[in-house]
Amino acid sequence: MDRNSSWQGTLLVIFITLCLLDAIFFGDVKIHLQCDQYSPVERYCQLTRTRLFGEVEETFKQGEFKRAILDKDIVYDDEGVSTTYYNVLLETQKGKIPFGIRTSWIADKKEKVSQINDFLENTNTTLLDIEQNNLQTLLSSFIIGLISILFMLALIPIAYGCWNLYRGIRGRLVLILDRMNKQPKKAPLSLEKETPS
Repeated sequence: MDRNSSWQGTLLVIFITLCLLDAIFFGDVKIHLQCDQYSPVERYCQLTRTRLFGEVEETFKQGEFKRAILDKDIVYDDEGVSTTYYNVLLETQKGKIPFGIRTSWIADKKEKVSQINDFLENTNTTLLDIEQNNLQTLLSSFIIGLISILFMLALIPIAYGCWNLYRGIRGRLVLILDRMNKQPKKAPLSLEKETPS
């Protein structure tokens, strides 16, 4: 194992750690959507995203918040096996806003899409109050990621030690084989013939 491999392993650990920290510290721990409909032409919605270090609030007036969409994303692994992930997207004039994080569970996502769209289409409903709590999913992802990082950190020194052991054994074998292949030195032959006495 050369220095490049060691650095690649270290960089991979740093990258995974940064991704986990980004998800935990800057990801939405909880998302809350509250809409009040005072009349068929007067509706206000407030989207509150709670993070570990504060909240972000967005307000949507009549016509700015269009509908909720069930987003589907199919991911294939190396063996070609597919996993489908779902997420709720809020379609607004500013663009699509994720409501929660994507998971493989569809029932809860379908229910939220239905609740939001029913409110937007029904002028008789006066209040929509819906929430998505991501804390458990984020914590479980963090724990799995942390275990992966610790496992990789444990493997890097083991792999490096095995590589050094292999190099040491290989060097000894080459030295032994070199010694075995060397011809023993023979005494030089004398060219003078012995004269009989």
